Amino acid sequence: MIDHHQMAVDTGNVAQSRAQHPQIKSTADNIVRTPTAEMNDLADLKDDGAGTGSAGREMDDGSWSRWTTTAPHHQGAIRMAPVELAKCNDPRLKAVARGIVAAQTKEIRQMDTWRTDWYGEPSPAGGVLAA
Repeated sequence: MIDHHQMAVDTGNVAQSRAQHPQIKSTADNIVRTPTAEMNDLADLKDDGAGTGSAGREMDDGSWSRWTTTAPHHQGAIRMAPVELAKCNDPRLKAVARGIVAAQTKEIRQMDTWRTDWYGEPSPAGGVLAA
């Protein structure tokens, strides 16, 4: 998830510098701020030894990259979070996963509304996917 979030931060930085609509710049600010905070939380949890048991084994086998947000990018995060919710025993990681789904869902809906309002059609990538 950390690698996934870093892609969001990179994309958000580009959007901040190129966006023509103030709404997009504001969303880009959130796209940079929220994943950055979540990456810090995940790194702290990993450093604290979070996820003993099955989650710990997952982290040790590279799942931090697997678990570790543009609509297809956000949709990918929504697809990944239920995997963590199903396999993880650590309530802190579960809270991060639920927060990711909520934030990504909100941003997809907002971006699709703007695209429809400004350009007359929704994103060809589709809207919010079922988690």
